[in-house]
Amino acid sequence: AAPAVLEPETGVDFPPELAKQALVATGARRKLGLRVYAVGLYLDRRSGLWGRSPGPRELVRGALGRARLRLVITSGLVTQEKLVATLRKTLGPRLKLGAAKAEAVLDAFGAVLAKGPALARGIVLVFEVGRRGVRVQMGRGYRGEVASAPLATALLSAYLDEKAV
Repeated sequence: AAPAVLEPETGVDFPPELAKQALVATGARRKLGLRVYAVGLYLDRRSGLWGRSPGPRELVRGALGRARLRLVITSGLVTQEKLVATLRKTLGPRLKLGAAKAEAVLDAFGAVLAKGPALARGIVLVFEVGRRGVRVQMGRGYRGEVASAPLATALLSAYLDEKAV
């Protein structure tokens, strides 16, 4: 097995593969100087993006249905409520939906996250970004799903576009 990949800012190790997808990038989310979580982007080798330098829009399109985001909480100050509020603020402007539909999708995503185990330092969240929505895994056993293609696009865009978090 290949060795883990260290995210240098947080010291978090990422497995080089996740569900047959390869780790292609890592980073850290900071808020007010605190390291909130480490993030890794995993991409299917059949995505058509390998060996190329796509722009953000092409990267998001090519990664849909072939990517996962793995977040590792690095701050004990992170709660479900804070994560949901931050994701609403980040994803809302990126959702290509009318206001009422966007609100419903954000409510559904927030509800899925709220039902998971309490967030604490070291908890792992995996977002499987599909063409029809987002599957969520929190901790070892909890799983949830939101069927919304615009949510999947917005989530990837939040980490890959010109205004990435």
